[in-house]
Amino acid sequence: MGWGLFREQKAEHVIKVFQEAVDHYGPPKELLSDNGRQFVSWHGTSGFQVLLDKYNIKHIRARPHHPQTLGKLERWHGSLKKELIDIKFFHSLAEAREEIEKYIDYYNYHRTHSSLEGLVPADRYHGIANQVKENIQQNNTNFNPNRSRLYLVGKVMGQDIRMLENQGRIELYSGNKLIQNLDFSK
Repeated sequence: MGWGLFREQKAEHVIKVFQEAVDHYGPPKELLSDNGRQFVSWHGTSGFQVLLDKYNIKHIRARPHHPQTLGKLERWHGSLKKELIDIKFFHSLAEAREEIEKYIDYYNYHRTHSSLEGLVPADRYHGIANQVKENIQQNNTNFNPNRSRLYLVGKVMGQDIRMLENQGRIELYSGNKLIQNLDFSK
């Protein structure tokens, strides 16, 4: 959920990116990393480990020389390289950061994945995958060409929410309870 592009591999860069991600999304329960010097110190406790300890985050480290442990991340790096890095020339580090940010947004929030049954990674991360699947199934089952339905689903303050357009009205639901009905048909 956090990323950065820097000219050098340094612990301070990892700490900065990680802290920004925690500030935005909250701390994870655990974190998987390789044994790079930006994550692990062989001479005492690393600054990164101090940060993880501060948030009581379990640090899981991949076995040395075992890239399969981080296979999903390696696969993601491969997609980024193939779909952006290899086909675009960046004139500056700032331009590269901007283009990578666009790619990450597209990859996580707009691009469906077959391994996620047609959902986007953000649906899983934000805990709304089942809600999205149910709404898609309901819309496919109850499809009526005379009724326009646009679903927006998510979580607000831990509550499942759903918004749909129904014959000129916007309906907002919390769970299955209609909490707001706005009429735009007039």
